[in-house]
Amino acid sequence: MTVKQQVECKINELAFLYDEEPVCYIEQHDGQGSKVREIDGSYCRRCANEKTHKLDEEHGGAVYHQVCEESMPENEGFSYCAECGCLLGAALILSFDAEDDLDEIITQLREAKDFSDITYEMAWRINQFLRQPESYTRFKDKMAYVDRRLSTLFKKSELTE
Repeated sequence: MTVKQQVECKINELAFLYDEEPVCYIEQHDGQGSKVREIDGSYCRRCANEKTHKLDEEHGGAVYHQVCEESMPENEGFSYCAECGCLLGAALILSFDAEDDLDEIITQLREAKDFSDITYEMAWRINQFLRQPESYTRFKDKMAYVDRRLSTLFKKSELTE
């Protein structure tokens, strides 16, 4: 197995250990249970529940709010909770935002001293790019840097073991 293949396997293992938050949203319902509207924003489950309780208190029983989990998030990059800012587990869509996400990953890789500095969340984010072949054509130079940097960190960690 090549170093690149070993790195991809290791990143995949680390990404699997990351338990990302589902993308949640809030629906407002009237007294008969009919959906009135969706509350704008993407939330983690905890923040959605907190916001739902606050909204229910504000409306005093005239309407109620329900937390729903997004099955097919319509994001154009990584999603973050509108309240606490945690990473939400949404599929990465390669759009103009994806380049910003990739730049952030590159910054984190530059700061990493060895492979153990790669967190589960970071591995999950990297894995989103590695799994999509179009990221290699669209972001050729940046993905080449990611591959080189990961290989360097991996080799360095093997030497110190």
